[in-house]
Amino acid sequence: MKVGDLVKLKYPRKPQHGGTGVIVENDKTFLSLPNSPNYFRVIWAESQNDSWLKQEQIEVINERTNN
Repeated sequence: MKVGDLVKLKYPRKPQHGGTGVIVENDKTFLSLPNSPNYFRVIWAESQNDSWLKQEQIEVINERTNN
């Protein structure tokens, strides 16, 4: 996963949580710690709200390609 990828929640709790979003930031604060989760900031297409989510919570729908 990387910035620019189109993602969705793996297990949405409510139907309205099933939308798509774009990864806009990768939090690398805890990468040096063993077994630390990798967090991504996602902006959702419909609501324009953002969320910080663990890598395990989201799945890539479409990967950004380098231009």
